[in-house]
Amino acid sequence: MLKFHPALASLLWAMSACAAMAGWLDNTISRVHGDLQSLLHCEWQGSTPYTICPTRQVRDVVGLYADASGDYPETIEFHPLLTVDPTDSAQNKSSHDTVVAILHYFFPGWKDENAWVSAALKAANDDDDAEHAIKLDGAILYIRSLNIEDGEGSYAMVVVTRKASIDQWTVDKTSIVK
Repeated sequence: MLKFHPALASLLWAMSACAAMAGWLDNTISRVHGDLQSLLHCEWQGSTPYTICPTRQVRDVVGLYADASGDYPETIEFHPLLTVDPTDSAQNKSSHDTVVAILHYFFPGWKDENAWVSAALKAANDDDDAEHAIKLDGAILYIRSLNIEDGEGSYAMVVVTRKASIDQWTVDKTSIVK
């Protein structure tokens, strides 16, 4: 069982209780912005259809794409840190907990979340070509290893989308993000 920092645990519980009532697919962009802003301690920038929230809890930003109406989320994408040395660092634990918290927000009723996410993140950390995808509640969760040339550690790409295909994230697996 995962153990969260008490403040993160309280926030996660409050967010999941709210999200569980409506389900993430029914939450408006403004609701998702507010909930994730509280979790990630960031300020949203940009305007619909694409907004970003720069945060130190993931690499660079969390990006949120709106659907055609502009009122509801269609895709969220972010690049979490998987490991830096030492592997038992607080930064590694915080990153893992943040990924789980974000995914728990979007899929509050998912029973196998911890095991699936942990296995996907471990595979992404251990294998340059690792990728995992699962369909949940009308959405696709996709996690893959990400090669980033910064020498700081290893990263993953995490995508939650209501799009019918994840091809745009799998087209060029050899690309290097700088």
